[in-house]
Amino acid sequence: MALTTVDSILSLATRRPPQKLHIKSLGQDVYILDPTADTRDELDLWIEKAKGNHVGMRGVIAALLLCDADGKRLFTIDDAPRLGQMPPAVIQPIFDIGTKALAVSDREQKELEGNSDASR
Repeated sequence: MALTTVDSILSLATRRPPQKLHIKSLGQDVYILDPTADTRDELDLWIEKAKGNHVGMRGVIAALLLCDADGKRLFTIDDAPRLGQMPPAVIQPIFDIGTKALAVSDREQKELEGNSDASR
């Protein structure tokens, strides 16, 4: 079925409930937001600002996507440096799901990893 009407296209904007993710190293669950195009735009703006700086993208992905059970974001992009200080066993599962959900390309990921302190 083709999306040929305004209503059929805008119906895609209905958000799915957040995804529960079990963080094994914590023995607890977190919730990951179903990102929108606006969320991806926020990431793109951050990527542009981060070029040439040594900033971590794992904290940024976590800040963009961690939410409560109702889908309300818990953090802003300004919280990313603090989130980036979390242990890898905690942040990596969030990052792995987040990069897929935000459609981060391999090229973007390599570029960003080259900017992060973790690459030093």
